[in-house]
Amino acid sequence: MQAHDYYHIIVRAVIIVSSCLVPMGRTLLTSDIKWTHDLELEAGFKVRWDADDPDFLTMEISAPTQGYLGIGFSQNGEMWGSDIAIAWVDSDGIPHIKDFHGVGADQPVEDVQQDYFLIAAVERDNETTVRFHRRWETCDDLHDVSIGNGTMTLIWAYDTEDPFSSPDQLEVSGFPSWHGTTVTQGSQLYVHMRLPNQPLPFPDGDDGLGTPPTDVKVWDLTLENVDIDGSKNTLFMCKLFRFPIPPSRKKYQLIGFRPLITEENESNIYRISLHQCHIPPSVSEKFDQHKTNLEATVECYNNDNDDGGEEYNSNSWDNSCTELVLSWTFGSQGDMFPVHVGLLLDDFSSTLFKLKVHYDNVAEKQVLDSSGIRLFFTDDLRLYSGGILSVGHRISPFLAVPPSQEGFKIYSVCSSECTRHGIPDGGINVFSVMLHSHETGRKIRLRHIRNGKELSPIAEDSNYTYKYQQHRRMKDEVRIFPGDQLVLECEYNTLHRDKFTFGGYAIEAEEMCQAQLYYYPKGNFDICESKPEYKSFFAAFGGAGVMGEGLMRVDHHQPLEEGGGDPLLPPQFVLENWPRSEDTNPFDTVFIATPHSAAYNVSVAQRMANFDWRLKHVSKNLENSWKNGKHYMYCKGSNESNPIIYKNHVTEIPRFQKYSRSLNSICRRPASYKNSANITIGETMLLISFGLLAKVVFDVNGYFVH
Repeated sequence: MQAHDYYHIIVRAVIIVSSCLVPMGRTLLTSDIKWTHDLELEAGFKVRWDADDPDFLTMEISAPTQGYLGIGFSQNGEMWGSDIAIAWVDSDGIPHIKDFHGVGADQPVEDVQQDYFLIAAVERDNETTVRFHRRWETCDDLHDVSIGNGTMTLIWAYDTEDPFSSPDQLEVSGFPSWHGTTVTQGSQLYVHMRLPNQPLPFPDGDDGLGTPPTDVKVWDLTLENVDIDGSKNTLFMCKLFRFPIPPSRKKYQLIGFRPLITEENESNIYRISLHQCHIPPSVSEKFDQHKTNLEATVECYNNDNDDGGEEYNSNSWDNSCTELVLSWTFGSQGDMFPVHVGLLLDDFSSTLFKLKVHYDNVAEKQVLDSSGIRLFFTDDLRLYSGGILSVGHRISPFLAVPPSQEGFKIYSVCSSECTRHGIPDGGINVFSVMLHSHETGRKIRLRHIRNGKELSPIAEDSNYTYKYQQHRRMKDEVRIFPGDQLVLECEYNTLHRDKFTFGGYAIEAEEMCQAQLYYYPKGNFDICESKPEYKSFFAAFGGAGVMGEGLMRVDHHQPLEEGGGDPLLPPQFVLENWPRSEDTNPFDTVFIATPHSAAYNVSVAQRMANFDWRLKHVSKNLENSWKNGKHYMYCKGSNESNPIIYKNHVTEIPRFQKYSRSLNSICRRPASYKNSANITIGETMLLISFGLLAKVVFDVNGYFVH
C-alpha cells in the first residue's frame, strides 16, 4: 500500500469514530482560538486569522460554495509570484488543501514543497469553511511568500466545482484556472498581517452613524463645498477652526480620529492633516475681527489669497500653526489610540487649529468637495499625553532618484544631538508609526541606533505601497532615549521612468521619504529631518561648487559649514519657489562651477541626463556618495516660541554595528518534518477526545498545533 492509501483509510475511520462521538450539527470549528483579525470581504468571502503565534499563521476562510475556495498572499498585488492555498471537500466528504504559486493570469502551479496544513474543513448549507495553518516563514524561497510586518495583498477566489472528480486524480498534474466563468474572484485587500489590528472600535460605530459614549466628544472639521477646478494636479486647501468648547482651565485629549471623505472624491483626497496653532492672545483676538475671511477655505501657500492685511487669511499664520496633531493618508481607516494615551488638544495657549487637505487630481477633473476629519476627544484624561515626531528626508529637490532603478535607496538621519535636546530624560515610548512615500516607493525601514549599535528596526515594510498607509500599531512599544539616532531608508523603483524623480508633494511625479512616530510622554520635539549637504550633493555630478540663477529655486542656495545658521527653509518653499512638472528639472539653470572640472559650466540637469543610469555601478556610486556624504540636520520643537537650539547643523549618516536577526531554526529542520504521512493512533484518539473531530474531517498530512 502507498502512503496515500493509508491516508484515505485513516480519514474514513476518523469520520466514522467522530460521527459517533460528536452530535450532528456540531463542528470542530467552534474552538477557542482568539482571532486577532476578522474580515468580511466581497461576495460573501470571509477570512480571519491569529497573528499572535510567533511561528505559525492560523487562518480560517469561508465562502458560499460547495466547490473549492482559495486565498493568496501577494507582495505586489499581482497573481505573478503570489503564494496560494486552495482547499475543498470532495464528494466523499474528505477535505484537501494544496499549496500553489501564481504565474500570471494562467492557472496556478502546484508547489513541490507543500506548506499549508489542514486543521479542519466543513461543507454544508452551500457554504464551505476551511481552517489551516502554515509557518510565517516556510523556507520555500522559490515559491512561497514570507509573511512579515510589511504590507501584504490578499487575493481570493472560489468556484462552484471541486477541482478533481475523484481521489485518484489527486496526483494528476493540473488545476482549474483561478480565472473562469464559474469562478468568483476578490479584489485586492491590503493588510498588515502580523501587526495588531485596530485595538478599539470607533466610538461612533463601524459605519460612523452611532452615538458615542457620554465621555467621548465628537468634532467634525470639514471643508464646505470647495470647488476644485482641475487646473492643478496637486493642490492644498486650508481652513482655520476654533476649538468648539469655550476656553477654560479644563484640558482635553484627542483619543482617535477617522476620515470624512466625500464619497465621489475618494480617489482625489490623498492626505489630510491637522495642525495646532500657538498664537499669542493679542493676535488671537484678530480672529474674531476677521472671522469671515479666516474661516474661509483658501488655497494653502498662496499669497494671492491676502486681502491687504497679514492676518486676513490662514496662510498668514503658517509659522504659528506648525504643531502636527494628526495626519491621515489615503488607504487608512483612521486610528484609535491605546487606552493609556491621548494627544493634548487644548493647553490654554492654543484654541485655533488649521485643517489642510491635499488633493491629488491626476485626472485634472473638476470636483466639489466637503471632506475633512472627525476627532474623538475627552476631558477624562488618560495617563499619558502623547505627541507626533516626524522623521525622514526634507521635502526638496535634494531628494533625487535616478531613472531605470529597481531599488535605489535614499537615506536620512535624526542625529543624536537632536534627540538629546528633544527627547525627555526618561525617553519616549513609540506606540504607532506611519511610513510614507509616493508611487515609486517600494521599501521603507526606520533604523534605531544606540551607542553605535543598531537595535531592532522600529518599523519596516518590504512590500510598501502608497495605496495603503494605515498606522502601524506596535506589538511592543519601542523606547527611544536621548542620544539615540534614527536612520530612515527608502527604496524606490523607477524602471518605468526615463528622468529623475525629485522630492515634492505630487503623488505620481514626485517622491517623499518620511515616518511619523506617535509617542508618549510628549516632549518638545516635532520634526527631525535631514537632506544631503550642499557640497556632498553636487560633488556626485562633477563638482562641489555650483553657480546660476537656479540656486534661488531650491531650498538652500549657499554652502553652510558646521555651526552656521539654519540651512533649511519651511517645506512650503518647495511649492512656492521652483517649477514642478514632469518636464522641468529644478537644476536646469544650476551649473558646475568647480575650476578645472571636466563638467565646468555644464548644468547639473545636463550632468544628470548624461549618465547611463541603467548601469548598476553608476547608480550605486551615486547612492553611496549621498549616503556617505554630509547631511544638513533640521530639528524643530513643538512651537515657534520654544525652539530646539542645537549647534551641529551638519552631520553624517552614522556608522554602526548592524542589527543581527536571529537565524530561523525552522529553516534548518529535517526534511522529514514536512509531508510526513504518519500520525499515531494515540494522537488521533487524543484529538477526538478533545472534540476536535466531527462530521468535519482532518488532513492527516497536517502538522497539528492545537
